[in-house]
Amino acid sequence: MSILSKQEIKEAKKNMELADKCRKNLSAIVLAKKQKEQEINRIYQALKEAAAKEILASMDVEQINMDREGIRINTLRNAGIDTVGKVLARDKQSIQAIEGIGAVSAEKILANANAIKVQTMQSAEVSFTPENKNAQTIELVKQLNGILREQTVFKRADALYNTYYDNVSASLLKAEPVKHGFQWVFMAKDKKEEASAGARVLQENVNGEFGTEVPALYKEHTEQSRKGVHDSWKDFCEKNAEYYALLENIVDSYEIQKRSGKKLAESDVEMIQAAKKVTGSTSLPAELIQSIDAYPLDLSLLKANLRRYQTFGTKYILHQKKVLLGDEMGLGKTMQAIAGFCDLSAKGGTHFLVVCPLSVVVNWKREIESQSELKAIEVYGEGRAMEMTQWVSDGGVAITTYETLVKIPVPPTVTVDMMVVDEAHYIKNPEAQRTQAVVAAGQRAERILYMSGTPLENKVEEMQFLIRCLQPEIAEQIEGMKQLTQAEEFRSAIAPVYLRRVKEDVLKELPELIEKEQWGLMTHEEMTAYENALMSDNFMAVRQVSWQISDMSKSTKAQRLMEIWEEAKEGGRKLIIFSFFKDVLYKVSGLLGDYCVGVIDGSISSEERQKMIDELKTAKDGSALVAQIQAGGVGLNIQAASVVVFCEPQIKPSLETQAVARAYRMGQSRSVLVHRLLIQDSVDERVMEILHTKGELFEQFADESVIGRMDIQANEGNERTGEEGVSEKKLMTNIMEQEKKRLGIAGK
Repeated sequence: MSILSKQEIKEAKKNMELADKCRKNLSAIVLAKKQKEQEINRIYQALKEAAAKEILASMDVEQINMDREGIRINTLRNAGIDTVGKVLARDKQSIQAIEGIGAVSAEKILANANAIKVQTMQSAEVSFTPENKNAQTIELVKQLNGILREQTVFKRADALYNTYYDNVSASLLKAEPVKHGFQWVFMAKDKKEEASAGARVLQENVNGEFGTEVPALYKEHTEQSRKGVHDSWKDFCEKNAEYYALLENIVDSYEIQKRSGKKLAESDVEMIQAAKKVTGSTSLPAELIQSIDAYPLDLSLLKANLRRYQTFGTKYILHQKKVLLGDEMGLGKTMQAIAGFCDLSAKGGTHFLVVCPLSVVVNWKREIESQSELKAIEVYGEGRAMEMTQWVSDGGVAITTYETLVKIPVPPTVTVDMMVVDEAHYIKNPEAQRTQAVVAAGQRAERILYMSGTPLENKVEEMQFLIRCLQPEIAEQIEGMKQLTQAEEFRSAIAPVYLRRVKEDVLKELPELIEKEQWGLMTHEEMTAYENALMSDNFMAVRQVSWQISDMSKSTKAQRLMEIWEEAKEGGRKLIIFSFFKDVLYKVSGLLGDYCVGVIDGSISSEERQKMIDELKTAKDGSALVAQIQAGGVGLNIQAASVVVFCEPQIKPSLETQAVARAYRMGQSRSVLVHRLLIQDSVDERVMEILHTKGELFEQFADESVIGRMDIQANEGNERTGEEGVSEKKLMTNIMEQEKKRLGIAGK
């Protein structure tokens, strides 16, 4: 091992300074995140304690004698102690001082009250909404916002810290003698060699990703810190799922530390309750839950934060290998599938396959690219053969349709690391070509995930076939259980292959607002009508893309709407469907038939509107109220609906906010799912871009008077003249010109 030369010593000193600076800066980033997490956990625990205290303050004192231990409850009541909260406010001496209560009874009373307090603390839920905003929740949201804004920085800093910090620290200690110039001359050879080795390790680190990435990360972290918090509450209202996911992960990490080493036992009520929060039931055996939970999940390629139940779902998918995920719509089945891809890709997997209806191909591609580092390729249409060949060669996530898979099967030379079949109830018929194509592809897949938001327990033959495709031995077990679909025996039998959670089980901060952009592709008929509208400069017709054709069976948005309706109906939900345009409203009403309880537009009186709303409350599952957004989006309470659908993006963002608030408000007992029906490569995309990136400019253009004038044109077909609508015209002209230029067509 060579000793450093004089020139190398000079260079080594510089490297030591740089390495030490990088180490301190990296540590500062990691510490900043840790401090935020500690503050978040502190506030959360305080909120949880306050919630528990409120429950205990109203809990009858009778509860402390539930086991009939002979506690004299009336004696406590006579002393003014009529709630568990009041018991906890006393000490042993003051309780013992009550006539008729001795020392032993006082101890038992306090012990029982404290046991109830512990249980209440465990079950108490923290929910923060605009209605209950206070200083604590504002600070909590602020701290969460701080982590979310720097999420990429913190994630990379953690990775670098875990990889390099200890190594760099040890090397700095070894290389320390290099700094002592005169002493170096008289130092023993073995000490010089050790110091030289440490210096060379530092040189490698400084010249590698440690030395190049840390300064950039620290610079970004410093800049973000200077900016301060940007309207965190508004950001929370728009993206509360991200905030709750982060909060849950942080709080859980502290809980895990607190419970470290504790084993799950059948008799452990606390742990069973915790298991139910992620499994949705107690059907899974405790040993299987532990085995699944121990799966070493690698999410380094995932950009999003997973909820606790999503983390468990992802581990379940990977651990069990061939399963059916039946989570209720809005719980993120797609995200769990993508997380599974990320884990396998990080561990060397190369080829992943998604088979889905054409209407959700775009959604899958967008989600994969926005939420992960994975590469996605669409395999369908005229170029499908070439795209399949490219996927076979390059790997990544291939997204194909049922119809395409029939015509272009997966080559037998390819091993699929994980195959996802979305809307798996599409393959319920064993004789259908698409079913056979999917089953054949599954024979070359290491892992298979069938996904369906439709409850399958009540369609046991359909479920049995799907399970047979995945785990035949379990399908055989349930053959004779067709009358036991609600029994624990049946649920336990299918638990290793079928996982279904509903929001009420796993999202304890309900009601939650879950928003989804439903992107689709234009059909030939839609494109023709769209181009005609563009050429005639008819902006209102352009905005009705996918709705302006006569045959709704060829309308992408109509088909996606009916899929959403079907899933909502099966999930026991009701809907409110908004559009700006009367023509669209009546087309939607026609699609829904007798499931439509009424159509609200500007001509409907307030009495008639309320009658429709009241009818929705008692109507059958899947019933819907169809409303013009200008008329039905303001001033109505429609808590009976928990699914909101927008048939097109709205020009004024506040119109959508007000419309969503009809269902997402005090009194809403279920989470609210918001779907926006959108067409890729259309005016919808242009409008959404402006909404996402130029909100303030959009608001400036689309003021109240503009909306009023658009309402007149939409409903009466009037032409606007004079100076009115200059801002509106400017906005519309801009969008229309972008579209015509993109498509290479000229207007009239």
